[in-house]
Amino acid sequence: MIVGIDVNHDWKREKSSVGFVASYDREFVQYNSFVSFQERGKEIVHGLEGLMKKALKRFFHMWDRLPRQIVVFRDGVSNSQLAAVQDKETRA
Repeated sequence: MIVGIDVNHDWKREKSSVGFVASYDREFVQYNSFVSFQERGKEIVHGLEGLMKKALKRFFHMWDRLPRQIVVFRDGVSNSQLAAVQDKETRA
């Protein structure tokens, strides 16, 4: 499974949006996509565990098994935030 995560901070809006996509086929061309919202300006994704659970349930529904490997592409993290994001998001 390939997962992509990004947080968008539109300063004109009250909340930041989280984009989350996860592949569910062998060729990595079909994806489920999810959007959630969180406190504006926060880069660490709150609710990531729930997004990952949804993606895993859909994968399991398709294949009757969980993926053997998950590769995560995480965008929008500066070098100064990397350790905090790794610590908090990899637990999800």
